[in-house]
Amino acid sequence: MQKLITIYLDNHAYMGTKWVKGSHGDKHCFVEEHLKDELKDGWKIVSMCGFGGGESINSQGWLAVVLEK
Repeated sequence: MQKLITIYLDNHAYMGTKWVKGSHGDKHCFVEEHLKDELKDGWKIVSMCGFGGGESINSQGWLAVVLEK
């Protein structure tokens, strides 16, 4: 059995309550475990593709991940 998972990534989400923030350096090396529950449940990643880009100081994009069990 396979399933497709999409994950939206946006560093703008780290701005909190600030309207303008010049850097997200405090989030460098920060790990977000988006597939933690699926992997714990026995799913395995068989394919992954990223797409998106950035504008000015913000970056957005998607990960499309195929899982298999």
